[in-house]
Amino acid sequence: MIRKATEEDIPRLMELLHQVNMVHYELRPDLFKPNTTKYDEAQLRELLADESTPVFVYEQMSVLGYAFVRIEHVQDDRLLQDRRTLYIDDLCVDIAARGQHVGSQLFDFVRRWAEQQGCQSITLNVWEGNESAFKFYQKAGMKIRKTCMELKLDKTSKEQTKPKAVLPKTKGEARVHKMVLVIGKQKLPRRQIMADLGLKQKSRQAFIDHYWRPAWEQGLIDLVHPNVPNKPEQTYRLTAKGLELYSLLTGKDWL
Repeated sequence: MIRKATEEDIPRLMELLHQVNMVHYELRPDLFKPNTTKYDEAQLRELLADESTPVFVYEQMSVLGYAFVRIEHVQDDRLLQDRRTLYIDDLCVDIAARGQHVGSQLFDFVRRWAEQQGCQSITLNVWEGNESAFKFYQKAGMKIRKTCMELKLDKTSKEQTKPKAVLPKTKGEARVHKMVLVIGKQKLPRRQIMADLGLKQKSRQAFIDHYWRPAWEQGLIDLVHPNVPNKPEQTYRLTAKGLELYSLLTGKDWL
């Protein structure tokens, strides 16, 4: 389901915004700072309250992606023709949900919404080097409108000494990272974790094999009641190592 985002979605939006920032940081560490987000929570509240800057989210048990958009209207300009354009400020799909057509469904929804608003076109920006995003938008029918060129003059670019970014290298790592983000500083029962991950309760074995066991083997997660593993009220929490990873993934110090 695709719907307008609400204030209740802000924590999840912050997690996804962090993923986007780390992609940009990996591409251009000389421009982007690591472990931060484009907007803070207060700015997100302002965006969500403004009808001219709607945020749409794709939800399937949990929010798996978003699209930040705004309408740009040129009228009575000395040079430019009158035109109503929808600008996609940001479109993101959770790393663990790639390949499920979440992005294409969000884009199609935004395109239909733009048509309903009387827009003549849709525009957005893609950073050089982000080949997956470039190919995605090309496949969606978009074409290059203009090119922003650059000449680097700083010989001591941060690219030479950039620290290692915390980005998942495999789908398995992406799943573990997602569970770490879901648990955070909380103590949660298995059913709640599975629901927040977008897993059906009948997928318990898949949860154990693909999420819980890899995280446990890496020392990221622990039982609140380790001496009674089958306790009905059993809950899970992050270890100190897990909290360190959560801090790196979100840019927040939880230790």
